[in-house]
Amino acid sequence: MAVTAKVFCASDGSPTPHDGRYVSWWNPHTEAGVLECVTTDDLAEAKTWATITEVFAERRTVSKVQPTRPWDGLPNRPLMGIAVEIDNVPTR
Repeated sequence: MAVTAKVFCASDGSPTPHDGRYVSWWNPHTEAGVLECVTTDDLAEAKTWATITEVFAERRTVSKVQPTRPWDGLPNRPLMGIAVEIDNVPTR
């Protein structure tokens, strides 16, 4: 069964304009090294992964543009900037 990711909030708990919407596309490799995210209310347009493990592996992707965070030198993982909940995609 495939899974989707639905934005819950920013990783610090603050609300975002994407809350409650499915991720349809995201990019950790933007010029500024920050998250670029497109969301949708339509499940048919939602990005899907085969397993939960794949979602979380992708979320740990390090930016190719800015691989370390300038404030602490740790790996820059922009997709970790949002908290997501995982939903199973209903079988059609």
